[in-house]
This record gives sequence, C-alpha cells and structure tokens, in this order.
Amino acid sequence: MAHPSYKHAVMLMGVAVCVLFGFGYFTWTEIETWRESKTETRHALALARRSRARMALAYVTKADILLQRGDVNNALAQYHEGLRIEPTSAVVNNAVGNALVRLGKLTDAMDHYREALKSAPNLANLHSNLAYVLVQLGKLNEASDHYRESLRLQPDASDTQHHLGFVLAKLGRLDDAIVHYRAALQIDPRDPQVHVDLGNALVEHGDLREALDHYSDGLSLSPGHFEAHYNSGRILAQLGELDQAIVHFREALSIQPRSAEVQMSLSSALSRQRKTDEAAKP
Repeated sequence: MAHPSYKHAVMLMGVAVCVLFGFGYFTWTEIETWRESKTETRHALALARRSRARMALAYVTKADILLQRGDVNNALAQYHEGLRIEPTSAVVNNAVGNALVRLGKLTDAMDHYREALKSAPNLANLHSNLAYVLVQLGKLNEASDHYRESLRLQPDASDTQHHLGFVLAKLGRLDDAIVHYRAALQIDPRDPQVHVDLGNALVEHGDLREALDHYSDGLSLSPGHFEAHYNSGRILAQLGELDQAIVHFREALSIQPRSAEVQMSLSSALSRQRKTDEAAKP
C-alpha cells in the first residue's frame, strides 16, 4: 500500500503537469494568433501600398492625357497629386520628369529623375533619362557616368551606346566615342544618325575616307539627311573632289535653302572648279 504522502506527491505532480500543459497550450495559441495578426497586418499594408500606387498612377495617366491636349497647368496639378500620394515612387517621379522635359523645365526634371533613382537605382532607363537632361544642362561628365551605368544594366541598348558616344565626342575623347558608335551600329546598323555621328568623329580623328563611307551609309538610309550631305561635300571639297562636293552641297541647299554656311561652301567649290577648268584649258 502506497504511503499517503507519496499519493499526495503524485497528485501534485499531475496537477503541475496539467497546469504546465495548459499554460503551454494558451501560450502557443497566443503565439499563433500573433503570427496570424502580423501576417494580416503585412497583407493589409501591402494592399494599402498597392492602392496608393494605383491612385498615384491614375493621376499620372490623367496628367499625360491633359499634357497631350496642351492643358499644361491642369496636367501639372495632376502630376503633383500623384506625387502627394507617392512622393518617392520611381514610376511617378520618372513620369513627372518626362513631362517636365517636354515643357523645357530641365532642372526640375533632373531633380525628379534623381528622386526616382533613389528608390530604383537599377532601372537603366532612369539613368538614361537623367543623363539626357544632364547633357542639355552641360553636365557632360556626370551624364557619361549615368550612360555608362545604364549600359551596365542594359548593354544591348543601341540608343544608349549612341548617346554615350556623342557625349564622349563632345568631351574630346574621340577614341572612346568611336568605340561606342561602332557598338551602337553592331546592335542597330540601320540608324542613319549613328552613321553620321560616327562619320563626324572619324573626320576629327583624321579618317576622312571611312567618314565618307559612313556618310554614304547614312544617306542610303535617309536620302534627305542634311548633315550627311553637307559634311560629305566639305570632305570631298577638302580632298579636291569638287564635282561630287558640289552635288552634295546642292542637295544640302535644297533641304535648307537659307543656310548661309552651305551657300558659302557651294560658292567656294564652284569658284575652285572654274579655276581648275580654266587652268586645264590649252
């Protein structure tokens, strides 16, 4: 027969186990409830963020339509409403920046592109958009940095290769510019302006014959390209090929009849041709 004290101890242990088990059950239930509540809170916050983003984009879309209609003041008001809802949104700030570029407000556009990049630094088009504005504002070194970053993120962008080449040419870095122009043409060989810009860089580099080849390629893609005709005329005149130079000067003048520069170049070429013809007479 068990000792009474032993029975009492066993009963106490049973009660203790029940109490501990009950405590554990309620604690675990509270933890699960807390986890579910936290998940629901996160879900609600995510829905709220998406809702704000949709509202902001609705304002931006309306603003774009108003801007296309020429209603600038109301368009800007709608853009600002979008920014009020989502002031750090890369999408909204980029859209506002694009609109400000169209309105010629480049410094303001620059600020919005910078803000967009804070929340989306890995979007290539944001770097390109900012670089474009920086070029217009004369900030060429910073522009080249953003074009390079855009190319790191999207190496097969022919436009970015072209624009970086243009900036580098402006900075006097002709070798690097030529590399990027060539890269642009490897991606898209049918862009006449890239051929012309590469031709211009090659002229400055002293490669006149290759420059003429690219002007010719540009004209085959865009026969009415004024710059290609005029620059071809200048190089041909420099090389003494006056007949062909005159042809290109006349084509350029037919495109821009009031260009004093082309008129002077054509007059000079015709004068040289007459002297050459007279000298050739017996």
